[in-house]
Amino acid sequence: MSIRKTVRSCVAVLKFLPLVALLYSGAALAQGDAEKVATAKPGDMRLFISNGLREPFKTVRAQAEKLVGKSFTVEYGASRGMQAQIEAGQAFDVAILTPDVIADMISKGKMVAGSSTDLAHVPVAIGVRGRAKIDIGTPAAMKAALLGARKVGFAAIGASKPTVDNMFAKLNVAEALKDKIVGTPPTNDTTPLPPDGQYDIVINLVSEILPLTGGWSYAGIVPQELQVPVIMSAGIGAQGNAADAHKLITFLQGPAIEAGLKANNMTR
Repeated sequence: MSIRKTVRSCVAVLKFLPLVALLYSGAALAQGDAEKVATAKPGDMRLFISNGLREPFKTVRAQAEKLVGKSFTVEYGASRGMQAQIEAGQAFDVAILTPDVIADMISKGKMVAGSSTDLAHVPVAIGVRGRAKIDIGTPAAMKAALLGARKVGFAAIGASKPTVDNMFAKLNVAEALKDKIVGTPPTNDTTPLPPDGQYDIVINLVSEILPLTGGWSYAGIVPQELQVPVIMSAGIGAQGNAADAHKLITFLQGPAIEAGLKANNMTR
């Protein structure tokens, strides 16, 4: 079975799983990065990029701008959060989001049909408060770590949510964790997770866990048998510059970004 079919099958099953109650305010969607597509300068290339590909993209941004011949205005965020802007009519050239969001936007005429291009796979990982070492190498160890945590954080609309639901269901811990769950703020280098002990384990895409500051450490990847595959894909905006978009997407398919992907434990 292809990875795309696996993703669709897992997501279809997860729709029937009980939802875990989350405390997640709308304010958490605000991004720390200053750039906003809505305020792009005339002539800039306008990009929506999922937090999942944020760190690798930053390593090649200058090279990509030189190749395309334009400055970029790049807005980072959760795929579902940026989907709302696209649906509201915000024009853009390229969006790098999860395949389900791109497919939805294509079906609604917001993105160019046939433009969806897979760029990378990113697993879900665990961050832990402080420098304590925790064992998450097996499902049993992962279960023990979750049950032993005082508070567990993850984003309610993030791309890691299907893995969280799948993991909680397979480990049968949703009921035990319901009073330990708190919503996370955006994870980027300008808004580190709070150091006040609000939670001591956070679950997110590995490329969002690795750069965390504020007293957090990388604990490792969630066991493979609990993962729901996450793909970062590129699509072209219906109102965008198709020629420039194709240049950028072709560049991101090439070798320049490989080092950035590897550094963030991502694969093609």
